[in-house]
Amino acid sequence: MKLVPGPVGMLAVQNALFWAGDALLWAELGPARLAWVGVLGSGLYPPIFALLGIVWKDVQMSCAMLSAAALLLLILRKRFGRWWLAPALFLLQYAAAVRFNGILAVVPLLWLWMRAGFELPGRKRAIATALLSLFLLGFAWVFNRALTDTEDHLSQQYEVHDLVALSLDQDASLLPPAYWAGSRPLSLEEMGAIYDPIEPSFLFWPAQPMAHFDLVTNPKGMPRPASLSALHSAWWRGLVRFPTVILRRRWFLFTEMFGLRREYGCYDYVTQMKPNALGIRLGNPAMHDAASAALEVFRHGWLYRSWIYLALLAGCVVAAVRSGDGGLRAAVVAVAFSGLGSVVAYPLIGSGCDFRYLWWLMITSLLCLLLVMTGRRASDAGS
Repeated sequence: MKLVPGPVGMLAVQNALFWAGDALLWAELGPARLAWVGVLGSGLYPPIFALLGIVWKDVQMSCAMLSAAALLLLILRKRFGRWWLAPALFLLQYAAAVRFNGILAVVPLLWLWMRAGFELPGRKRAIATALLSLFLLGFAWVFNRALTDTEDHLSQQYEVHDLVALSLDQDASLLPPAYWAGSRPLSLEEMGAIYDPIEPSFLFWPAQPMAHFDLVTNPKGMPRPASLSALHSAWWRGLVRFPTVILRRRWFLFTEMFGLRREYGCYDYVTQMKPNALGIRLGNPAMHDAASAALEVFRHGWLYRSWIYLALLAGCVVAAVRSGDGGLRAAVVAVAFSGLGSVVAYPLIGSGCDFRYLWWLMITSLLCLLLVMTGRRASDAGS
């Protein structure tokens, strides 16, 4: 058996995980005769369907957690035996490893995993969840380090982005001289030409013709470069000296990410493969072009305004808490906090404004809605 190089395998895996989890959930929670409608309707929902065809770590993480959540809910409802806890944990481990913030989304589902597998009082369950979370985090760190020969120090993107914003605001470069070791310092004019308030990666875009920043890396196991230590110190000094500028940037990013502004400016999805270091090129078949044209109608529209899903999530939590059903409350709260955990870090660190960062939040809001509607239907049937 040969492994085919390229993204096709990852694309197949994430779609298998999504559709399997989606089918399990609707088969268990949806109306008996209309479950297939729910499966197709949710899978073809434009913001979901548009990203299912893109190999992104965020999509991989979300699809793994959807299948894990489906397994856990079926275990809790006594449809599956406890041995299904093993594949659920494997999927949660994968989700924690594939994104740097994945563990924040995984922890609430680990709490649900403990609830499904072990009869522990609240405090012991919380301690066990914390210990298991630390184990998964440590395993993810070791596994990811084993897969690469270099250390990327991706936090430099956010630190440079903030310092460029402060430099343009103060009309003076605040980047430390040591950061430019081995490269030509960029002028304020050059910084302004490539600066985007909601996308740090544009500062490091080597494909563009204009000057750009270089990402600093070092071989694994070697000391942290002095230029990055100087950058980190300068970033902290900038936070202390100009807190209002940073807070203003964070608020702007938050309102952009959640679609609170009149014009939605976040990056939603791609429609073709970008040039890459692997040299992989794939053409666009006619079916792809037809799907892209159909999705274009919804692009940048209200379905991508994430404040709607945030409000829906809050409403579902309130409904579950007021229902008096302990099982429903536990499931909805765990799923909701998983969705919130996946996004809480982004406005804090000043990351880019991509809808893929909020994809799991959207999915959890729809899942919580399904859970609440199922609970309401069961309540009405029993009354």
